[in-house]
This record gives sequence, C-alpha cells and structure tokens, in this order.
Amino acid sequence: MIATTLLAALLGSGGCASRPETATLGEPLGDSRRLSAVDLYTYFQMCLAAWRVRDQFRDTDWELDYFKDEETNTLGFALEKRGTLHIVFRATHDGEDAPDLRLNLTAYRRRPAYHSGDSNVRAHAGFLTRYEAVRADIARRVEASDLDRILLIGHSSGGAVAKIAYEDLRSRYSERDVRAITYGTPRVFNRAGAQQLADDRERILRVVNGDDLIAATPPAFLGYRHVGTLLRIGTSRPHPFVSWRDHHPGYRAVLEEMLRDYGITPAELGLG
Repeated sequence: MIATTLLAALLGSGGCASRPETATLGEPLGDSRRLSAVDLYTYFQMCLAAWRVRDQFRDTDWELDYFKDEETNTLGFALEKRGTLHIVFRATHDGEDAPDLRLNLTAYRRRPAYHSGDSNVRAHAGFLTRYEAVRADIARRVEASDLDRILLIGHSSGGAVAKIAYEDLRSRYSERDVRAITYGTPRVFNRAGAQQLADDRERILRVVNGDDLIAATPPAFLGYRHVGTLLRIGTSRPHPFVSWRDHHPGYRAVLEEMLRDYGITPAELGLG
C-alpha cells in the first residue's frame, strides 16, 4: 500500500488548469448523440479484435480491413459500420522481439513529422512513431470511404495512437466528423498540443476504469497533458491510489457488469 501511494504521488494527477471536464454515461456528447453501456462495450470489443488479424471476430458481421507495420509492430483495422468509419489500433503486444515496450518507453516529446517547422505541438515519440508508420495506410482508407463520420478507437497504447491520429485527421480531413474514444490511455501531448485540442474535448472521450495506473502516465510534471473529456467507470479508491488490475483485465470486467445492469448479455450483441 505504501509503495502504491508513493507511485501515485510520483505519477501525479495533472495540473488543475489542464484537468479535462468529466462526462456521465448517457449524457449528450457534442452532437447530442448519447453513449450507452452497449456502445462502450462494443467499442472496447473492437480493441480486442485489433489484437491479431482475424477472418471474423466472434459472432459479429464485422468486415475487418487490417493494416500493419512490421517494423513498429503497429496493427489496426478499419471497419465501416452504422454510418461510421471506425479505425481501431492495437494495444501493446508482448510477442517475442516485439518493439512495443521499447516504443512505450521512448517518452521524450517531438514534433510530428507532418507538422510545419513552426508548430509547438509535441507528442510522445514512441506512440508518434507508431502512428507515422501507418499514417499512409489510414489515409488510404479514409479517402476510399464515403462516410463522413470517423471514429478513432484504442485501448492503452492503442488509445494513445488513436489520439495522435485524431489530432492529425481533424485538420487533414476537416470536412469529416472526426472523433475518438479511448480506454486506459496514457498522456500523449505537451501543453501546446493539449491547448490546441482544448475546444475538441467533446469529440474525444477518455474512458478510465477506477484507478488505472496507465492513465496516470507519463507523469504530468514531465510536461505531458491529457486531452478530451473524462468518463470514469468502475470504482475509484481514495486518492492517491493506482492499480494495474484496473487496467487489465479491469475494463472488460466492468463493462460486462454494466451490460448486466441493463439486462444485456455479450452473446446478445454477438460478442459473447
């Protein structure tokens, strides 16, 4: 308990000035669309579908169009469903010789290669490297789709890549309705990057379960800031406290419990 408390103090919770607004499940989000427990569970299942290339994910009718960069081990897919182009990124993969952990720990901040030289925006170098490796793959899928709505999704480091993708696509495809939903995502941007996205907080939903440890990293005192609107699920303990279990397998367990509260089972959604 002492070690956990000290770790929480070290990680910090971010400065009050940059603390995002919070949301409640079922409240309107930006364009008055309401996010339900079914939505949250379904989007998280998409994160699981991104773990490896599949012909079919469970009993869904999802047509998963995968993309991958071998050098960075970045995997994701595009899915057109319900009038939305979903682009989903895989979380950290612990396969043999995978570079994921190294990239996760490449925590200095740098300017995105596609930004102009006078941009003050900086992002976590490791996550940014992963995004830049698949940026052209994503652009091809966006440009091949006639859907106006784009939703970027990811859990953990996959969510970090999704937020970097959001910052890029919102301006690159300004005529589209670009949004992001992430689960247990670390901080990604510097203060300038967070400030640039301050008016977009209703378009970026940051779901955090309980006292998820990963959501508290990298520490705010190193200049990192969260972006978007916070939606906290699960049980949060008295501050300061952080938990690895809240990160994994916590999200799936809590979201399944939320479904049961509404009398819904994963099998009914084709996700059992």
